[in-house]
Amino acid sequence: MFFNYLKIAWRNLLKQKVYAFVNVIGMSAAFSATIILVLVSYREWSFNKFHENRDRIYQFYREEYRPEGIEESTSTPAPMMGAWKRECPGIEKITRFTADTKPVTSGDQSYNYSIGYADADFLDMFSFPLVQGDKRKALAQQDQIIISEKVAAAVFKGGQVVGKPLTVKYSGGKDRTYIVSGVMQNVPELSSIKFELLARFERAPYYDEIKEDWDSHSYRLFAQLQPGVSMSDIERFSKPLVNKYFANGIRDLKRDGAVGDKEGQLIRLKGIPLPEWRFSKVSTYGNGSSKLFPWLLILLGIVITMTACVNFVNLSIARSFTRSGEIGLRKALGAVRWQLGIQFWCEAFILCMLSLVLCVVILFSGMKTFNAAFHSNISLAPFVDPVLMAYLLIGFALITLLAGGYPAWLVSKVNVVEVLKGKLKLGSSGKVRNALIIFQFIVATLLISCTLVISQQLHYMRVRPLGFDKDQVVSIPVREGLNKGQVLTMMRDRLSGESSVLGVTGTSTNIGLGKDGSTRLSKWGFDYKGRGIKTQWQEVGYDYAKTLGVQMVAGRDFSRTFGGDSTGVVINEELARLLQEKEPVGAFLDMDGQKREIVGVIKNYNFESLHQRVAPLMLTLGADAAPEYIFVKVTAGGVANAMPMLKRIWDNVTDKATFEGTFLDENTQSMYKQEQYFSIILRSGAGLAIIISCMGLFAIGVLVISQRSKEVGIRKVLGASVLGIVGLLSKDFIKLVLIALVVALPACWYVMRQWLAGFAYRVEIAWWVYVVTAVTAIVIAFMAVSFQSLRAALSNPVKALKDR
Repeated sequence: MFFNYLKIAWRNLLKQKVYAFVNVIGMSAAFSATIILVLVSYREWSFNKFHENRDRIYQFYREEYRPEGIEESTSTPAPMMGAWKRECPGIEKITRFTADTKPVTSGDQSYNYSIGYADADFLDMFSFPLVQGDKRKALAQQDQIIISEKVAAAVFKGGQVVGKPLTVKYSGGKDRTYIVSGVMQNVPELSSIKFELLARFERAPYYDEIKEDWDSHSYRLFAQLQPGVSMSDIERFSKPLVNKYFANGIRDLKRDGAVGDKEGQLIRLKGIPLPEWRFSKVSTYGNGSSKLFPWLLILLGIVITMTACVNFVNLSIARSFTRSGEIGLRKALGAVRWQLGIQFWCEAFILCMLSLVLCVVILFSGMKTFNAAFHSNISLAPFVDPVLMAYLLIGFALITLLAGGYPAWLVSKVNVVEVLKGKLKLGSSGKVRNALIIFQFIVATLLISCTLVISQQLHYMRVRPLGFDKDQVVSIPVREGLNKGQVLTMMRDRLSGESSVLGVTGTSTNIGLGKDGSTRLSKWGFDYKGRGIKTQWQEVGYDYAKTLGVQMVAGRDFSRTFGGDSTGVVINEELARLLQEKEPVGAFLDMDGQKREIVGVIKNYNFESLHQRVAPLMLTLGADAAPEYIFVKVTAGGVANAMPMLKRIWDNVTDKATFEGTFLDENTQSMYKQEQYFSIILRSGAGLAIIISCMGLFAIGVLVISQRSKEVGIRKVLGASVLGIVGLLSKDFIKLVLIALVVALPACWYVMRQWLAGFAYRVEIAWWVYVVTAVTAIVIAFMAVSFQSLRAALSNPVKALKDR
């Protein structure tokens, strides 16, 4: 019997090709978009899930209650690990971690790899299995090193590599030869911690200088808690240790007038659970997005699917008017309600299945295009997860019930006598249809308006003056293994003869994210006239302000004509404000007992993202000896040829070392990848939602106007104009769009205000956003129904009246 239902349903669908086409295309597009959004969310939630002990691993961070506000930092002093391991109950394992990129050589070959430095507990806490070697002994000695399969294949060409030597080049010619003690599986793509080699923490850069220094906060600290111990327990156990080991910092905070939390604590130690690192604003392993981001994608997928379901429901109800004879005859022949319901549900099921099949074709054929367009790396592999598959199957079943169930129930309860008299009435279906259309346009207009606001903010971030010449300055990372000071000197010499070059300098810190993907911020704290002050700190070379195009507001930049500039500092306006000096130039700052004179004050510039306000900044001279980056400023006319020219000189100076130069405007835009990614997804979702809504509106228009053909014929006979009939038939739909706008625009204002609050520098929502959204929605809706209205208005009224 069920097969007969399917066969009859299939025949009915063939008779209504427009109806079937609209539903299949709309539903398959919605299914495809929803599944892609689910895959993106699934990927975000899958970070770090491969660690077996993930529920008990935390990254420590420090919360300081300073006079200017609460400061959070994940940097910890080197001796803290030993103290907490000895004195803090509840900690099962603990390790410090830091990573750096260094050249690795074996024989005559050299490679650049990321080296992680960790303590012995690291391999027991995190799940990075070894394929060669014994993890219990792999980091027993300070000259041992673990390499990944990728490194083993590249450097040693595979095979047994345990026991082979490997040399790592460090700055200052301090090369160190390690013995390979293990080969681990490549670090999974969905790991927050990235490294390709792993060495003992005692080999970390600067470790020997600060291993007993409680005032130097440079490393990450992870702890695995004992079973049954919570992070709140560790925070409680840590209070006396914090008061003991951070006594100097607490004393300075009290002196500066800081007010602690409700318990009076000025410094607290807290922990970020490993599953939350990906979305943490505090953790160094966060990607900058909110943990609501995956849920917003899921919500977007649901509303897109709902708009397609609305089409389904509306078209099914409207189409039932044209099938009144069939429904009446079936009832007269004895069909009961559940039989009619199943018949209509079978049609919905067939359409949903066809949509699902088309969706699978779209996904398999379009996944590569999607990844290229969105710079993503998602795949259909997660569908091997039975839990995810079960959720999707349940979702599909609910969609078929939602899309086909209501029309089936509505049709099955009609009165057979009225149906046979041609007076089919479906109760309040008109109100339901209108409500669903309003819902569709609320979704579409909300997405359109939000997309406009996000685009407005992204445009603002692109064009806002940052206080330096980002369009004309090229940043070139200087990798380890090169004689950095010599490279800078030679680049300066070679570029001095180029007419398009305006300045060359070195620096320890990049601006934005370059091709090396590295970002580093250093903070320095010092006392000034009895007050504690913290500032960002960078080492720079001569001509830094000139090359970057930063304005001097007082004093001067570092200059070779002044021999004492190696002990001078240049500060920005924000640090000058904190010093509370009317004339800061000439004042001295105490840095670890060394008096440094302020020689100049530069105008504030945005050296961090626009999420943060400009922080205090201190520049010291010292990067000329070993710059991490070389900045080159070119003329406006020389921008087009800058990269080929710089690469040619770089190859000559470095014997063809990898050139990774980028303009600073590219680097600064790289800081907003998450916002750009969200904007593209939202824009695509808005476009899809409006297309699906219009398809439904068009199809509804066809059915509704066909039912009013007699009315149109009478009006034309009585002298109604074409324009008047088009307006009459279209105004009911436009009213629905206007109601949707009344709901959607205030919602947009509220949602976008919350989103913009995350930017220190942001736009105000412009009035034209609402106007453009309203006009777009009305015009698109009018175009969707006007064609059919115009066709009805131009039709022969005699034919319409005769047919009736």
